[in-house]
Amino acid sequence: SEVPKQEIALFREGVLSRPEYFDVNYINQKYTKYCSEVIPDPFDLKVVKLIKEALKEKTPFSLIRLGDGEVNLLTYLAYPNTPNLNYLVAEQSVNKRAHSFNVSDHALNKLAGMMFDSVLSADILGLLGVWRFKPVTAEQFLSNNGINLRGMVGHWRGLDYMLKMSERKTLNNNLVVSAHCYFSIIEHLNCLFSELEKLKIIVINNQPKSAEVLSNKYQNIKVKHISLDESQRPLIYNTPYFLDQVSAKLPEDLSGVLVLIGAGPWAELYCHRVKERGGVAVDFGTGLDLLVGKKTRPIHRKIKFNHQFDEGLT
Repeated sequence: SEVPKQEIALFREGVLSRPEYFDVNYINQKYTKYCSEVIPDPFDLKVVKLIKEALKEKTPFSLIRLGDGEVNLLTYLAYPNTPNLNYLVAEQSVNKRAHSFNVSDHALNKLAGMMFDSVLSADILGLLGVWRFKPVTAEQFLSNNGINLRGMVGHWRGLDYMLKMSERKTLNNNLVVSAHCYFSIIEHLNCLFSELEKLKIIVINNQPKSAEVLSNKYQNIKVKHISLDESQRPLIYNTPYFLDQVSAKLPEDLSGVLVLIGAGPWAELYCHRVKERGGVAVDFGTGLDLLVGKKTRPIHRKIKFNHQFDEGLT
């Protein structure tokens, strides 16, 4: 569906009215004021230490990362002046996934609430704007993203909406980190898995090899893989039926179990369910691709990793 030019203009005006949102220092000062702690460096070891501590103590725990797709669902109801734009970017965020369904206003309303619950229950929030590979201005942001409305809207609202959530003190118990914090996990896997005898890990994604690589690399862990089968095309379901299908494959008691998830925006919802069952949930995202030697994001080719991923984790 086509978005009225007036709504596009309103969105662009909003971006240009807050140029400070593209200043990493401004973003971090804001979050530091309203949240428990901010760690901008995506390679910081503290993220891994907190995951490991939760596993040792068998404490329910979740780390979620809000990229453009997650934000487009989370903020579906938050910008009433651009209803057509809201629907389009949310619909595209759903339909680009292998697991998908026929969206409706009712379904998107429900998903927004589920995503909000996931944010509230998270121990660590990986957010946009906390770290950038290189600086960008509001004008450059609008020109660089061209007609990719889904990505552009999700990114900017990930700055605007999450800052407003923090100002309302909704996030005052959260540790805020970069949305790229999975770099830290990749770099410090040896640290994460050391001293954890007979650790059970569940990997949820559509890449079984990632579970195999972990199992072969670390003899002290037991790895199970839960596959994300693609939805039938053309789409026949009107609800996200797959959420319950995948959840049904998880044990009811996940105490002391690490669940690594690569499922796009659905990862946040799985993280919420894992934590409810006592597990330690981590939205690992495309970090799971890196494990098998696939650099699926442009940023992966720009960052210097100590690990080598050409043939899978070595």
